[in-house]
This record gives sequence, structure tokens and C-alpha cells, in this order.
Amino acid sequence: MTITSVGTAGATGTGVGITPALAGAHAGGFRGAAVADLSKPGTGVTFSPALSLAHPAGTPTLGNGTGVTFTPALASAHASGATVVGPTGTGITLAAPLQQAHAAGSAVGISGMTVPEGKSELSLWAVEAAPLIAGTDVVNMASQNLAVYTNKDVIAIDQDPLGKQASVVSNANGQWVLDKPLADGGNAIALFNAGDTPWTDATVSMTSLGLSSSAPYLARDLWAHSDATVQGTINAGTIAPHSTVLLRVSSASDLVRDQLTLVGAADGSSFASQLNAVLDAVQSGKTGTACNKLAAYVNHVHAQSGKSLPASVASQLTADAAEVAGLLGC
Repeated sequence: MTITSVGTAGATGTGVGITPALAGAHAGGFRGAAVADLSKPGTGVTFSPALSLAHPAGTPTLGNGTGVTFTPALASAHASGATVVGPTGTGITLAAPLQQAHAAGSAVGISGMTVPEGKSELSLWAVEAAPLIAGTDVVNMASQNLAVYTNKDVIAIDQDPLGKQASVVSNANGQWVLDKPLADGGNAIALFNAGDTPWTDATVSMTSLGLSSSAPYLARDLWAHSDATVQGTINAGTIAPHSTVLLRVSSASDLVRDQLTLVGAADGSSFASQLNAVLDAVQSGKTGTACNKLAAYVNHVHAQSGKSLPASVASQLTADAAEVAGLLGC
């Protein structure tokens, strides 16, 4: 291959980078000497991937293809010299549609944080029972950011009536485990990866949290909105850099106390009376008795749905009772 012209010569270069660098000089300036021995095959130049189109000497290298592949392919053609932004689009597809318009040259955010970093910030505020103050335009906030600010489960951790701040369980290598006690007897556990590399096999033992290693617990991921039963060890999997997994860890007794808060004095406190009987049996280790009393309570809730209990509350109570039953093995 003979290179006849790759651009306009000048002190600022051509924009072409060669790896490895050329090792020999050629007399006659940029245009005056051949850079290959035409009596021998090849040029010693390797392209990866290989060029897919041939161009006769002296022809432009833009036209029938450049060897550049776009994935996915560009969807719109633009004439030479035409603007690539216009009413017909650019052929660029965004994974998620833009939610807000920004004037040309304006900043698109002042925090510089990603959404996972924003979740980490709110998680850390929550476990430290910090005042939650948003110093931003909440009316015109992007939906992804608004979802972070309005996560009711995370806000409940911050506003927990016990008012305790989290203590540090461990922080080796920038991998933080924070434990905040809650009013119902449960715990909010934050696993925060402050490092720049993934935290693989992120685990925390129940004993390090002051909890039983043999009893089952319900671990609710407050960002993923998912539940898992854990025993002995919490395994959060891999946590990305600057990200946080925030869990609400509850025993069967903790979940029953949550039910007591929900039912209050409804139906002459009959629900509360039944739940207290369940709680006494659980704390006494009488699992069979607890299961029987829990079943009677659920039947009572069904019977009073739409009467002394709003249907939506009854549905929530029965779902929560099912979680208690699952932990007890009923």
C-alpha cells in the first residue's frame, strides 16, 4: 500500500497516530519520498480490524465506506456539510428518554453524583438520623432523582422514633457496615462501598450485629424493594463503587410489633390483644402456639376487612402476617 496523502502537512500534525512509531526518516519532506519499497509486497502497516474497502491512489477515503462500524447502525443519513442536529433527529437513541431540557452551555447538574451515589448519600443520612433537607429544585427534578428523595422506606429509617444514630460495625478497605437500632427492635444495616472498585462477597454476620446466629430474620432491601430470609450471615453480593445496600432486618417479634402499631385500638383493641398473645408466644419460644394464635388473628382481620378495618389496611396486615408465619415456619 502506498500512502500518497493523509492530510495537510504542517506543524500541528495530521491527527494520524501510528503504533508502533515509525522508526526511519524519509528524505524530501512529507510529500517528496516514498515510504515503502514498491518492489516488495506489503507496507509493514497492520490495521486492526482490517480495512474492508480498497481505494485507488489519489481517491478520497470517505465515500463508499470508512471501515468504521456503528452499533447500532446510524438510522439517518446526512449530506456532506449538513448539520447533524435537526428536526429529523440524529439517529442516536438514549437508553432512557431525557426528562428535562437544558439550555445550550448550561450545567445539567450541580452535585456531580450518579444516581447510585445519591442513594448512598441518602442512606447514610438516614442511618445517622440526620435532618433531610433538599437544596435543589424539587419541582423540576428528574424522575430518577425524585425517586431517591421520596423513598418512603428510607425516610422511615431516618425518622424512626427511637432516634438512634448508627454505629460502625466495620470499615476495612473503605467497605463500611453501619448498624442503626430501630424502635420496633429491628435494625437498619447499611453496607457502603466507599472504594473505587467493586466490593465482592459483601457479607456481615448476625453476631457482629448483636443478633442471634441461629434465628431467621427478614432482610428487606430498601432500594431494591425485595425481601429475603437470612440466618447466620447477610450476603449482599457485589456492591458497585460508591454504592450502598440498605437493609431493614427484622425478627418475627419485630414484625409483630410493627403490626401492633398499624392496628392500634381498632375493633376495641381486639386485634392488639391477639397480636400481644402472638408476641408472648414467640418470645417464650412456643412456636406452635404462636402459629395457632397468628392464624386466628388473620381470620379476624379477614372478617373485619371493610368493616372495622379499611380493606387496604387489612390487606397490608395479612401480607405482613404471612411474613411472620414464614419466619416462624408455620
